[in-house]
Amino acid sequence: MRGQTDVIAIILISGVIIALVGAAYLWGVPLINKQSTATAFEAASALVLDLNDQLIDTANAGGGEGSLSMPFGGMTVVPYDPLTGEGNYLLYEVTLSQPLALEGTEIYLGGATYADLGSGVGQFGEAAPSVITFTMEPLGTQYKGIFKIFFRTLEDKPNTYRIMLDTQPGSPLGQASVTGTATVSWRFDRIESSGPAFATHLVVTPV
Repeated sequence: MRGQTDVIAIILISGVIIALVGAAYLWGVPLINKQSTATAFEAASALVLDLNDQLIDTANAGGGEGSLSMPFGGMTVVPYDPLTGEGNYLLYEVTLSQPLALEGTEIYLGGATYADLGSGVGQFGEAAPSVITFTMEPLGTQYKGIFKIFFRTLEDKPNTYRIMLDTQPGSPLGQASVTGTATVSWRFDRIESSGPAFATHLVVTPV
């Protein structure tokens, strides 16, 4: 029950933050602008959550491929870099007419526990393999909303698991980032295993 309570609490807190910040900034803004911003955020959020679920399903199945139309913004794939231990995330950027969060505030989407927020490593067999966040920053007279899907390590010694993002099939990790719009496609590439540690590789390409 504790884990379930934490998930519900995070979701509720995120909703309250968006609601309060949105109310503070949007007060006096024409109703049509408020509705447009809220609708764009909801549509983009739904796409990001759907993409996340489909990528995880493909990785867990050990095969397959797919694609998803992402019409509201641009997608960047940042593959894992084994030399620095950095990368391994997707960025989906959309333009919004009004702010929905304070600049620099990181809002968690998709249900995360308090333990998830304090550690880059999740509990193997319990935690989700990804963490989804939303931030905003000024963009001229408008605002840029940035969704991030980060695939982290899951660990329950001696077991370790991670979904690794590639941008080229069969190639070593650490390639350059790739940016595109409209559609993102992916396919299962391979599994690497070393004792109890294993990684599922997905090739993800925005077009």
